[in-house]
Amino acid sequence: MKKIKFNTKNIIIICFLILLVALSFVILNRNDEPKSNNNFEDNIYDSSNDSNKNVSNSITLENSKLNEKLKKYLYNTYEVSINKINNNYIFGDVHDTSKNNDLFVTKYIFKYNFINDDFKIYEFNSNYRILNYFIINDTIYATLIFKNPEDNISYKWSIVKFENNLKNGEILKEGTILEPISTPVFHFSNSNNTLYVVAVNDTFTSENDIITSRKQDLNIYKIENSSITTLKSYAGDLMNQKGTMLCSIFEVQIYDDQLLICTTDFINTQDIRTINLNTKEENKIFTNNLHDGWIITSFQRNEQGIYVGKINSSNSQAGKTIFLNFETNKIQETDSSALYGRTPFISNKMLFHHLEKWSIYNVNDNKFYNVQIYGKDKDTYIYPTFYVLNENTILLKGTNNHFYNGILKLN
Repeated sequence: MKKIKFNTKNIIIICFLILLVALSFVILNRNDEPKSNNNFEDNIYDSSNDSNKNVSNSITLENSKLNEKLKKYLYNTYEVSINKINNNYIFGDVHDTSKNNDLFVTKYIFKYNFINDDFKIYEFNSNYRILNYFIINDTIYATLIFKNPEDNISYKWSIVKFENNLKNGEILKEGTILEPISTPVFHFSNSNNTLYVVAVNDTFTSENDIITSRKQDLNIYKIENSSITTLKSYAGDLMNQKGTMLCSIFEVQIYDDQLLICTTDFINTQDIRTINLNTKEENKIFTNNLHDGWIITSFQRNEQGIYVGKINSSNSQAGKTIFLNFETNKIQETDSSALYGRTPFISNKMLFHHLEKWSIYNVNDNKFYNVQIYGKDKDTYIYPTFYVLNENTILLKGTNNHFYNGILKLN
């Protein structure tokens, strides 16, 4: 394998706070000032006025121990991002937002075991941004992205293996993309103790920096030490809207021994597929007809079935919440706002943070319920992205890089 030394300064760092709906695809005929007509707020049940049921849904904020662990590593221009939660570990990075306007530079990555309070941080003395990573023992696998020096419109990504430090790395795989947000993402399977990567690669032609043709390969890789092998491959033509391509790099997850992924041709259908990580067997478990005017924006499954969130292609504020029961093969559906369910089920419910309000979707009765939040200072902003630590606690980020444990009471 090739060795890479991190001494170049020609780096592009990506802002992660991009509106996630844009990741699915460009919505044609979209209203500039859409108005919702589905009365979502009226459909949320306020349990505080119910005298017949002992129903009370709440989140109580407590300071996270992560704050003390990170305190000495933060400066005014530094920002903390949480990468993922896996097997009692919080994976995150600290990056300097002052570099190159909107281009960021990674200063540290860390992992924190929130059960036994074990914290380990790795310093990164380069001008790179590590966009996604996973740590197995002391081996670090990371994805990096570079501005392509050969043109003005594409980016080069690398999947890199580090041994116990972040100074030199071994390149395992490289590729090209046109949207830097589509940098490869790691997914770890606890059921078979194996690391996987979902990656796209663009092949294109251009004239005067305008794309004239574009084909895209979608690959699912399996990583074992320095060996990277292809588990599944798909090919598509984005300009002609043919073949099989990725809906969004975010619409991928692992549940038990299955990898779930949303694929599309960007004109006819979207398919949520399951791939057995042991046998490679593939099945389509949900298909969305794009001609109906609805687009899949997120999905999440549990033992009972799969939640699917949709957005209206002509009204970006209108959504649908769908649950497919695997045992009965029945679909239940209700109108909602454009909600994104990218966190695991909690007690058979989906938790949402939408426009500073919290609600839960109860699969059992196909209803939304109001959730009260306690312990929040009126001047503190809570970011909409949160992470499930366990059945009783979520991790939230507020202003000034302050993290909270949200203690759940969901009935």
